[in-house]
Amino acid sequence: MYETADDEYVRQSLVRVADQLTPGIPTVMALDNDDRSIGAGEADIRDQTDALCGFLLEALTDNDGRVRQSVKRGLQDVFRTYDALGDEETLEGLVVEPDEMAAEASGKPSRQSISRK
Repeated sequence: MYETADDEYVRQSLVRVADQLTPGIPTVMALDNDDRSIGAGEADIRDQTDALCGFLLEALTDNDGRVRQSVKRGLQDVFRTYDALGDEETLEGLVVEPDEMAAEASGKPSRQSISRK
């Protein structure tokens, strides 16, 4: 849907929906407490976070600044999820990757760095 959307508002909405799908700290805490009500294991949570992170990183190269701003907000939740999972290696890669992607995106407006909060 994102790739075929010509309207920046549609792309921004898709990014915002993806942001809401990030498992987040409450899910990781429930996993740590063996709460079976979440219906997912650590591998499932990592897979979901990885997929959302990949989508958001790809959307980071969007031509529209509003879409990129939504991506930055969404990536903060992804960072928090990886941090709660104790995945320092992925976090270290995520601090560098957005800047590299922005530099490689030719003909597009410059982007601000995404910092881990």
